[in-house]
Amino acid sequence: MKILRIEVYQVFINLAQPFVIATDTITAINSVIIKIADDQGNIGWGEAAPQPVILGETVESILACLDVIAPSLIGKDPRKIEEIVEMMDRLILRNTAAKAAVDMAIHDLVGRAWGEPLWRLLGGAREKIETDLTIGIKPTGEAVKDILKLLKEGFKVIKLKVGKDPEEDIERVKAVREAVGGEVRIRIDANQGWTRQQAVHALKKMAKYNIEFVEQPVQALDISGLAFVRQAIAIPVMVDESVHQPEDAIRVITENAADYINIKLMKSGGLWKARKIAAIAEAAAMPCMVGSMIETDLAITAAIHFATAVTNVKFGDLDLGFSLRPKNRLVEKGGAEFSEGYVIPSNKPGLGVVKMREELLQGPVNVYEQ
Repeated sequence: MKILRIEVYQVFINLAQPFVIATDTITAINSVIIKIADDQGNIGWGEAAPQPVILGETVESILACLDVIAPSLIGKDPRKIEEIVEMMDRLILRNTAAKAAVDMAIHDLVGRAWGEPLWRLLGGAREKIETDLTIGIKPTGEAVKDILKLLKEGFKVIKLKVGKDPEEDIERVKAVREAVGGEVRIRIDANQGWTRQQAVHALKKMAKYNIEFVEQPVQALDISGLAFVRQAIAIPVMVDESVHQPEDAIRVITENAADYINIKLMKSGGLWKARKIAAIAEAAAMPCMVGSMIETDLAITAAIHFATAVTNVKFGDLDLGFSLRPKNRLVEKGGAEFSEGYVIPSNKPGLGVVKMREELLQGPVNVYEQ
């Protein structure tokens, strides 16, 4: 079993409306898609979704990184996943989104070859996981209107983006809680937008609105600041931007800086290292969430397989691909589905992708083969 050919594509999908977080405004999904084929007729799909503010990667850097990695994959046995992951790390530092695309495609290919869905091969912890619906930063009235509509569509958990203005954030959280009542779970995500003092002030005010947890209240590198905030408030703290690699999880755990970790495939470099982060967290009795960047439903399908495979993943933030208009979804048939607040991976082999909407793919922009 050997890798014979790798094709690289680009995809560009405009969002229905800008998605605003504390550190960025995103208007489109702009990803790199790869397709890996082996000598037995199996294929695997993967996605690299750049987000320069968080990952330091662009489409151009991903293409350049794949130019380094892809030639070395030709002739490799895709079943030797750890060997391939280690090889990528030796060839180039960081560039985790590019590596995630390769990791994802290889897992998909191997799952297809073995005739099993990834969620079962990776652990098979559950057949579905509940997801929240994320609302970007927007005027309070508009946010409330959107949330009430989405609750009617089956979402039961809301994640509010905050972090630009603490006082406005407090008022928005208050208005949303009053609008949705006491049963709906509310999470908030500051995306590094607050200082330590702002975080403590805002979160003490928000505590009475029954917040499930706050995500990344301060800067990613300010681990002592995370610990400071966590000790000062009653709301549990989740880290996101602070944890990319397994060694980051160890530091957060050692410094008692969080209650939960948000694992994302683009940050970790794919499913293989995501599993290692989850295992480290489990050993420290720290539950995890699986989230996503601004990705197509292809990458989110991979994240859903991971989230349902691993016992220590207790939360899902996997809504975006299923919030896209159907014509903008890259997976035309198969993959995963949304039902009554839950995302459900396919039982078909690999990622379960039966048909891609290939008219959305631009290219191939690069091809690597023997």
